[in-house]
Amino acid sequence: METNESRKEMEARAVQQYQSDLEAHIEEVVREYEMNHDGPVELDLSFVEGEGAAEGDEALRSRVRSMVDAFHRKPAIEESGIVVHKVTAIDSNEDGRIVVRVHYDYADEE
Repeated sequence: METNESRKEMEARAVQQYQSDLEAHIEEVVREYEMNHDGPVELDLSFVEGEGAAEGDEALRSRVRSMVDAFHRKPAIEESGIVVHKVTAIDSNEDGRIVVRVHYDYADEE
């Protein structure tokens, strides 16, 4: 029989895997974008209402936004209360080393 603790551990591992998958997929999309476009890659996309204007190409922002929306719809993510706050990606000197950061907000534990 599954204990409540083992269920929580399984859910936590699933959430961590979803986060890792999201970050890896965003990096793939940014790399693909960089290969097909001239100039440096810069993306700054907030998912918090009223937190400034987004930076970066609209097509790239749209793809990342779709990925984050799909992430938020996963039942384990909905239950966890984790939401993506912001996604940033940059390769300002076009050396092929892209830094992608996904910033999360976590629900307060009661």
